[in-house]
Amino acid sequence: MPKLLLALIWLPLAAFVLYRDALGAFASYVLLPSIPAVAALYVLAVSSWRRSWVALLGVTLVCFWLFVAVAVPFLPLPDPDKPFTPYALPGTVQHGISFLLGSDTRGRDVLSRTLWGCQRVMVWGITATAVAYAVGAVCGLIGGYLGGWWDELVSFVGNVLLSFPVNNFTILLITIFSEILLRFSLNISYKDSIFFISNNFKSNLISCLKFNGIS
Repeated sequence: MPKLLLALIWLPLAAFVLYRDALGAFASYVLLPSIPAVAALYVLAVSSWRRSWVALLGVTLVCFWLFVAVAVPFLPLPDPDKPFTPYALPGTVQHGISFLLGSDTRGRDVLSRTLWGCQRVMVWGITATAVAYAVGAVCGLIGGYLGGWWDELVSFVGNVLLSFPVNNFTILLITIFSEILLRFSLNISYKDSIFFISNNFKSNLISCLKFNGIS
């Protein structure tokens, strides 16, 4: 049951983020099955973890942002890319729009951009983590099991990834890409990839070395 609910949430959300332009006017309707799926997942999680207030707090936060991600097209929010009034203070009402969190340098509503942005953060962040986890696990298993020059090669690649200057790469992204959401998504994906590939590589490498009796 939880796997089915997660599939009903993740697949429409990923399709909406990746193929929104291709779906056209029907893009928002793709997310309709995800809204009751989030509610059902929350009820199921609360019933299972009701004895732990820490688990309830965590699942509440996760389900809240999941709900925001799948329901944001149906919320009464202004276009996140449409400029209105630059540097509007929080609570300002102009052009018939209430800027609850103010506006940015281009006059775009910050609240709208924050809620719309959580879709891309979830899709790209989770995707980058899953792909990096798989790559790191495979590399660590290969290096630890085969040993020899395979071990040295994979260890060298892992060390290169860990030593790569993340801040310099972030500055490069800021220079090349002007859109905040794209820059933020790429930054998260890159950092997650480096972290999870390297750490999963090391953990699997150590496990294989112990299995082979090397350490």
